[in-house]
Amino acid sequence: ANLNNMEADVFMASESNINWKSAVNRNDFKSKVNKIWPANRIAFSSSDVGLQFEFHEFLPGGTCTMAVDNLSMRVVKVGEDESGLGRWSYLTMEGQDGRKVTFITAYRICSGSMRGVSTSCKQ
Repeated sequence: ANLNNMEADVFMASESNINWKSAVNRNDFKSKVNKIWPANRIAFSSSDVGLQFEFHEFLPGGTCTMAVDNLSMRVVKVGEDESGLGRWSYLTMEGQDGRKVTFITAYRICSGSMRGVSTSCKQ
């Protein structure tokens, strides 16, 4: 099954391990999404770990929050973790009578579970 067959309106991915700070990666993903869902809104988050990952597709952590089709037209605000850790992103939608709902994609690391220099445990 895929998202289109499941008729998903919102997709939320935590620890996507994609360098969303890279315009190439964001644009490639958006291009693929646009082919299936021309109407969409996407919020990304990635950590600011330094130059060693600047031109790489892989980057530990990160999130992606996406609304498609009719629901995407209800999005009034998108955002991400402003701390630079890339641990959450969100979409806020407005419905009838000005009611708002926010979809937040987040994750919490397990302390000590990963030991590499670029892992979230070292942030």
